[in-house]
Amino acid sequence: MLSCTSTKILNIEKYKVLPGAPTGAPFFRYKLDLKVKSAVKFISIKIDDLEEETSFSVIDLRTHMQSDNSILYNKGTYRLQFDLSSSRIDENNKDVLKLTYRLDDSIKILTKQTGSTKVIRLK
Repeated sequence: MLSCTSTKILNIEKYKVLPGAPTGAPFFRYKLDLKVKSAVKFISIKIDDLEEETSFSVIDLRTHMQSDNSILYNKGTYRLQFDLSSSRIDENNKDVLKLTYRLDDSIKILTKQTGSTKVIRLK
């Protein structure tokens, strides 16, 4: 894992979500927990150098306030979260995620591999 003192990936979780409705299609949900020590702007998350997400939810884990990744985030602990259709992801892969963010005037990248896929059944 590449790491920088200003931002650190604490945890990554990958879920396969099975909708409760028979017509609902399964999808994958990713959650990245981060600790930020200086103001950053989250730019994108790339999965296995194939899929790139440029729009995702950012949740402040202290206040539970949610927004998108279009603003500057100050020191704190955050969860980045996004969903992808099951046709774009292999359930059995341990994906490598690359988080790209801006710190001051430079672009930084953090990389970490997911663990095993957890399954969530919605009712």
